[in-house]
Amino acid sequence: SDVCSSDLDFQYPLDNARKIIDEEIPKADVLMITDGWCDVSDKWLKEWNQWREKKSVKCYSIFINEGRDEPPEILDQLSDHVVHAQDLLRSGEQYQSEIYELI
Repeated sequence: SDVCSSDLDFQYPLDNARKIIDEEIPKADVLMITDGWCDVSDKWLKEWNQWREKKSVKCYSIFINEGRDEPPEILDQLSDHVVHAQDLLRSGEQYQSEIYELI
């Protein structure tokens, strides 16, 4: 299991996004950009994913590769799709089409 990078906390900002969506925005998705990794509690992860399913909220994560080849597993667990930041720089119609279809 990975240990949190520095003072990184996924739960706090995602809980804030959840609150804003619940209180102010009838339909929205979440975009998380991170250069690190952090564990979340199993209970929180279950509640987060149940809430996303109930509200039809998609969560997209962009991972800024901090010397790692693969993003941390937790991003896959709390997101619908994870993209490497370096992949956003790739050009080409095929990749642009893939990104467009995700949104």
